[in-house]
Amino acid sequence: MGYGFMQCWTNNLDAYFHTGDAGMHSELFIIPDKMTGFYVVYTNINESAENPREELTKKILDKFFPAPQFVMPKPLADFAARASEYEGTFRINQYSRTNFEKLAALPNQGTCKNNGDGTLQLTLLGGGISEKLVEISKDLFRAEDNAWYAFVRDANGKIVALSIAGNISDPTGLEKIKWYDNTLFHLFIIAFVIILILLRLIMSVIKRAKKLFKSKQEQPIQTQAEKWAWKLPAMVSLLIIILPIIAFAGLAAIEKPFAGMPFFYKLF
Repeated sequence: MGYGFMQCWTNNLDAYFHTGDAGMHSELFIIPDKMTGFYVVYTNINESAENPREELTKKILDKFFPAPQFVMPKPLADFAARASEYEGTFRINQYSRTNFEKLAALPNQGTCKNNGDGTLQLTLLGGGISEKLVEISKDLFRAEDNAWYAFVRDANGKIVALSIAGNISDPTGLEKIKWYDNTLFHLFIIAFVIILILLRLIMSVIKRAKKLFKSKQEQPIQTQAEKWAWKLPAMVSLLIIILPIIAFAGLAAIEKPFAGMPFFYKLF
């Protein structure tokens, strides 16, 4: 990337483009060597369409600049012995790191696994993206989508990130995450907490039902403090479940909050 443009190599062309998704969906695509370019804006997109601007770009390039279809290279002979070091869970690194909006990063994870045939399988966005990767040089891979996949190492030689660029999709960066950042681990914690809260509410209902079936003479005399000791945790437990659901449901129904998170979301 440079000066706001992203570079790609497709149909034997060196091209540059920029996309936009702020309320509308747009793309500026230019091919300097051919003195050619186009600009398109979608103001209303059928939700069933995967990515109309990428489909349009492919059709234009194949129509006016046809080229032989990209052929995947053969796996390197020594890769099978090194494949395991590339395996792991990766997270798209375009997310907030400073407040509760980081929760939005939980679904943006994927896995890289060894296929056992000299290739890797990269799966992102719940299977929405799935590519077979073949190494062409140390830590550099290609896929059928015509992109370059470059694994990044730290000073100790451990793989910590992955960069994807070179085709007509926006470049993407991913970071390799620890086990405690894994979406499944967080979902387990959330489920465990919800079960505890529901059990607490059920216990309150059972306790109240038992009291109703007992005579007043059999009921022990409770102080006001003891009554509130049961009521407050029950109400807080209920709010912990209901308020975040209301907040995130509302957030999903509006446009992206570019000007900052509304106060009532933070309150909830």
